[in-house]
Amino acid sequence: MTTPQAIIILGSWGSGTTAITGYIERLGAYSCPPHLMIEDPKTPNTHESQPFRLSLMQCVQQQTLQRTKPRSAFHNWFGEWYPKMIECAEQKNCSHIVLKHPLAGFFIPEISEVCNPKYLLVTRPMKAIKKTRIRRNWPLFLGEGGAPKIYVQTLAELLNAGKSALMLSYPEFLASTTARAEMRQFLNLPNSGDKMEAAEDWLRR
Repeated sequence: MTTPQAIIILGSWGSGTTAITGYIERLGAYSCPPHLMIEDPKTPNTHESQPFRLSLMQCVQQQTLQRTKPRSAFHNWFGEWYPKMIECAEQKNCSHIVLKHPLAGFFIPEISEVCNPKYLLVTRPMKAIKKTRIRRNWPLFLGEGGAPKIYVQTLAELLNAGKSALMLSYPEFLASTTARAEMRQFLNLPNSGDKMEAAEDWLRR
């Protein structure tokens, strides 16, 4: 069996990364549970790996988006943890591993060195990000307050690391079958079959 391909979903809180990660998971990707659960009737399961999230938050402070540990701290942790996730994905016959968190955009070189992933950068209008934040009753920094800095940092990391990413508008992803097909092609994900039906059903929930 081919080693599962890594996919890293980048973007701000409230940008649509949960829906896209859930979609990709249903196409055969392993999302490295346990996941963060939140009090949101629309998206109670964030599809955000708890170990991945906690490690990132130990290295970058969410509220200020300032680094609290050297890059090497995350690199060392991820280098030990990720091979275990490969084993889990292979046991479940998953073709991909998908991980998402806004703070992942602060560690593009370190992530790239460990797993050489394909990057998907999810965008969404700030007014929609704000609406999601308000619905979840989250503080400003977990929405339109932190989003600009997250996107600036993520783009800078991609540029400095010499890495490409597919930039995907969340509204277009929801509305356009062509946008979803282009994403699946970029990530080498199925374009038909039961997994495809499950993924499309996920968007209609």
